[in-house]
Amino acid sequence: NRWRLMLAQGFRAPNVDDFAKFRERNGFIQIPNPDLIPERSNTLEAGYRFRSAGGWRAGLTAYHTWLRHAIVRQAGTLPNGSPVFINQGEGLRVQTNVNAESAKIYGFDLVVTWDIDERWSADGRFSYLQGDRKQPAPDGSILTLPQDHIPPAYGRFGLRWKKGDLEIG
Repeated sequence: NRWRLMLAQGFRAPNVDDFAKFRERNGFIQIPNPDLIPERSNTLEAGYRFRSAGGWRAGLTAYHTWLRHAIVRQAGTLPNGSPVFINQGEGLRVQTNVNAESAKIYGFDLVVTWDIDERWSADGRFSYLQGDRKQPAPDGSILTLPQDHIPPAYGRFGLRWKKGDLEIG
């Protein structure tokens, strides 16, 4: 049996693109925001692994990350107050990076392996991740929105056969 507990802190400073670069992509123009401040994170992770006499091995890891001042993209305006930038007759909606009030990301990973005999084994993995953030709306209220770039739950199951240097699975 093996237990583990980890606490970590992180820091991400806005980069030069956030402060000084205009980017056009997919009908949007992203404008710089010189008022961005660094985002900071605190993560707690706990895990447990065990191995049984019957050839079973399993592990579970759960984690939770709290972000302060997370850097997120939202609709913005130009210095003249317009939400649209006109470029060669084409209107591009304005976006900018801002600091969210807070965000959290949490989930778990599960791994199970069974050595059926000296040639056959089965294993499975499953991962789940979730997240949300609190972000100011244009009217000043605070919205709770799903966090960006969170993949759906996923997993796999496999069966292996091994003899000498040959392995299929």
